[in-house]
Amino acid sequence: MDAFGKLADPGFARDTALLVSGYSIAAALGVAAESMTNYDAPTEVYGLATVVGAEYAPGVSGRQKRHVQLGAGAHTALALGERFGVRDAVEGAM
Repeated sequence: MDAFGKLADPGFARDTALLVSGYSIAAALGVAAESMTNYDAPTEVYGLATVVGAEYAPGVSGRQKRHVQLGAGAHTALALGERFGVRDAVEGAM
């Protein structure tokens, strides 16, 4: 399979959609929680909560669960990178 064939593969599209949904759920959870309460938790908490939530969500299992958790993990990693200035250091080096 060539590179363009990979992009057209329905399995690849499904896996990507699940990964993006995990990232988006973590971001939306943060927006919802902060808009409904006066508490401002670190952004990383919402990614970790999504990872744990996907573990116990009914109807999400196996590979689907793993991809949602990876997306939430990416959200957490990017939030940690911003917190510790890794992103600014990388952009400054380029």
